[in-house]
Amino acid sequence: MLRVYTCLTEQHDLRLVFLAGLICIAACLISMNLFVRANDTERTRSLSWLFVAATVFGAGVWATHFISELAYEPGFAISYDAGLTALSLVAAIGTVWLGMFVAYRFAAPVLGGAMIGAGIAAMHYTGMAALRAPAQLHWDAGYVLVSIAIAMTFSAAAISVSSSRPALWGRLLAVVLLVLAIVGLHFTAMAAVTLVPDPLIAVPVHAVAPTVLAILIATVTALIAGLGLLGLIVDKHLASRAAREAERLRRSEDHLARAQRIAHTGSIEQDLRTGAIEWFGETIFGLDPNLAAPVGEAFLALLHPDDRAASEPTQWLAHQAAAAGQLSDMPRVTLGFRIVQPGGAVRWLHHESELVLDQRGAAVRWIGTYRDVTEALEAKESFRLLFEGNPTPMWLFDPENMKFLAVNEAAVGHYGYDRESFLKLTLLDIVPERDRGALEQAIRTAPYLNSGGPSHVWQHVKADGTEIDVFTYWRIAMFCDRPAHLVSVTDVTARRQAEARIAHMAHHDALTDLPNRVLFCGRLDEALLRVRRYAEKLAVLYLDLDQFKTANDTLGHPAGDKLLVAVAERLSTCLRDCDMVARFGGDEFAVLQVGLAGPPEAGILAERIVTLLSEPYDIDGQQVVIGASVGIALAPADGEIADQLLRNADMALYRAKEDGRRTFCFFQPGMDARFRYRHALSRKPAPRRGIRLTPGDRAGWRLTRPTT
Repeated sequence: MLRVYTCLTEQHDLRLVFLAGLICIAACLISMNLFVRANDTERTRSLSWLFVAATVFGAGVWATHFISELAYEPGFAISYDAGLTALSLVAAIGTVWLGMFVAYRFAAPVLGGAMIGAGIAAMHYTGMAALRAPAQLHWDAGYVLVSIAIAMTFSAAAISVSSSRPALWGRLLAVVLLVLAIVGLHFTAMAAVTLVPDPLIAVPVHAVAPTVLAILIATVTALIAGLGLLGLIVDKHLASRAAREAERLRRSEDHLARAQRIAHTGSIEQDLRTGAIEWFGETIFGLDPNLAAPVGEAFLALLHPDDRAASEPTQWLAHQAAAAGQLSDMPRVTLGFRIVQPGGAVRWLHHESELVLDQRGAAVRWIGTYRDVTEALEAKESFRLLFEGNPTPMWLFDPENMKFLAVNEAAVGHYGYDRESFLKLTLLDIVPERDRGALEQAIRTAPYLNSGGPSHVWQHVKADGTEIDVFTYWRIAMFCDRPAHLVSVTDVTARRQAEARIAHMAHHDALTDLPNRVLFCGRLDEALLRVRRYAEKLAVLYLDLDQFKTANDTLGHPAGDKLLVAVAERLSTCLRDCDMVARFGGDEFAVLQVGLAGPPEAGILAERIVTLLSEPYDIDGQQVVIGASVGIALAPADGEIADQLLRNADMALYRAKEDGRRTFCFFQPGMDARFRYRHALSRKPAPRRGIRLTPGDRAGWRLTRPTT
């Protein structure tokens, strides 16, 4: 191994060695693809592809050898004998073709591969014999035998792999083994030879110079490799086209039978000149397709006894019309009949047939089809039963003109029309005029029609003019062989009314029916958004009834409730449509006044509220007098957040109560500090016995002990 390594690294130009390796790999790759292609090709074409593969491989090995020879640097000039050089090329191509032929024809890849390896060795040593140099060649027999063994072993392995594993990875492995066979042979053989300089040996003048040889090698290699690659491309193209043509022919032959099987159809043909009948689709009749198709009486025996009498005269009339030339009377026959399968199952078939004329206009045969329509008829009957007997109102209408095509009994009863009148209407006739444009657009463009999803909650008009809310489901269907829309209707009028009541109760006070705190705060947030965006002004008025608790305790809670309702009615009369009054609970109310020009408007409203609420009330025959105190906070001056405005209005209300009740007060910034101080004071613990609170100078209060 050291001797081989030294020969490679010290006696060869590695650049040329690299070039030789590339040519070797390319030749092996192309030839292996061609060899595999030959194994997959019919015998008449395989020998040609074997020859192309052997030519590419042999030429590639020959070029690899002589490029490696050119890379060899013994220290003196060398040249080559032209005859032996050409013989080495012929030996390479011939022995490789013979080896590939043996591997292919006799299914002996090991033997064929060994022959290829021997051919590689023969080419190498013939080429070495062509070497002309002023030196004597001394051979090491051991290395010579080892080089031949390497070539034969790896070549046999490569052909075996390519024959047993023709896929991509098998081909690549075969290429690697062939490259090892060639490279191993060459460098082991080069290590086996020693050139001893001898000036007495003269180099013939007709010997081929290395430069000329290099040009010839490159030309031949490029040409053969190009031809081999072109041949491979052409073969793949032809094979692909042949495969497509074969597949197209197979599919064409299979198309009719497959289509008939999928569509549950069959065909029948009768030559009127000979009486011969051919028909396909035995599986529809439950017959074995491998047996001869029944004809004549045997075929008619498959028909249901009740339908056999109707079918025979019709077919007979068709034949008579054809024979008499009365084609205008009966050019086509259409039948619907039942058959009885061998197992007793009854199937419905639809049959159509027509006459075929020759060039003179005479009927020569008739061709017909028959189709199993059992499931279609059963589905149609099931649909009829489900449609007519369904308790849900349903109808079918034409999407083009909106006319009703069918309505069930539930729709007739629910909408109040009789069936005849209903079918004279269009879908637009039961929709309020305001919704007709939207309905037409929805029918033509809405994507839910294909999926059958709920379309919309629509308003419909019953026969007596009552409007109802309905939830509709749509589905595209076929009715009398034309597209239609199937609609089912659920009346949701009561449900929507209940939902509206629940939504109203969630946002309104149960006693006074005024908006509650939730609705008020939502409306306030919307108004504050306009304040920030458009620099508008608003006021929040916080109300608390004076002496209401006394009246409620004196007169009783029912009377107190009536009093609160009366207060709510009076408050509503004080406001514009754009303002809002809400009850927060107990005797607390709040007013939202929007679109203010300035604080005076809020003061005027507050004064009007105080005056109106202070007037006497008649509660169950008794006059009741209460009052009201109002706190006012303005936006944006007193805050731009709902909670802040309500808190400031509440502090202003507290101040109004301190000022004597039955009055109103605007929020002032100092009220906030005073409120916090009062709140902190209320949280102080009560003094222990013997200690009292007196005014102080720092915190405002101090602890003192009583004097005895």
